Amino acid sequence: MTILNMSRKMIVILPLGLAACGYPGPQASTGFARPGDVIDTGTRYTIRGTDRLIGLTAAPDELGQTVRLTFEDDDTATLIVGTQRYTLAFNESTLDYRTESDTTFVSLSPIRTAESGTVETSYLAVFDLENGAGDNTGYLTYGVDTNPNEVDARTGQATYTGNIQILARQFDDDNGTNTYGVGDGIIVLTASFDQDTVSGAFGISNRDSFEGGLTIPNAEFVFDETDIDWNAFEGNWRANNDSLPDGMTLTEGEYEGRFYGVDAISAGGTLTGMIEVEDEDNAIYLEGGFVLDEDQ
Repeated sequence: MTILNMSRKMIVILPLGLAACGYPGPQASTGFARPGDVIDTGTRYTIRGTDRLIGLTAAPDELGQTVRLTFEDDDTATLIVGTQRYTLAFNESTLDYRTESDTTFVSLSPIRTAESGTVETSYLAVFDLENGAGDNTGYLTYGVDTNPNEVDARTGQATYTGNIQILARQFDDDNGTNTYGVGDGIIVLTASFDQDTVSGAFGISNRDSFEGGLTIPNAEFVFDETDIDWNAFEGNWRANNDSLPDGMTLTEGEYEGRFYGVDAISAGGTLTGMIEVEDEDNAIYLEGGFVLDEDQ
């Protein structure tokens, strides 16, 4: 992975109106996006309230801890999950940032970066090898997000197109562990700035990346329309009509995201959900990450 590099220092002032309303502030330590800003070494990205799959059989749930990520240089990243601090080194063979010991394995795998360079989604895995508990895995989407005042100033309708990846896992009672599957697809998001709403749709195709793993059904999905709140949005997603095979039902589908870059030139976020399978005791849990750029 190549981290786009810029040397810059700036003073960040959170607009008084946003601070007074309890807005949590920008993800990047350098503040809201300014012209030329991209994901940068030396910048700390703070991700709050991200959903996780915690433990082998748990459903997606909020981690309840803040994640802070800094790419120190092209070869090193610092990750703080709650109070736990990890120093990760880039691995040329696996193309991820990782650290491992007799008791812990931590990996951060970059998945997609928007063409604007302002937002990226990665997959985080933290495993407690000693106790087999407390594992938490999930997608992180981070970058230099748009000043809410710039989102508010947008008018009309904009279309964003990008990539989405979904990881599925299902507990196997016979061997006492999970089976996994991965799907990739194209996602389209429509922002109606006059109405302060977003909606979208995406398709997923199975990718055979795990031997003997899950096969994710090729299907179409919909992001239900939801409100834009400051520079962010969250809502529900569902299967499009009869897109899923018979006997499969998508439930508890939730997505969340933000706009990134100056004047909301990009967007990104995460999703979670669950597929209940007829005549099977264990559901298939889903998690995903996506990044998009505004169509020009």
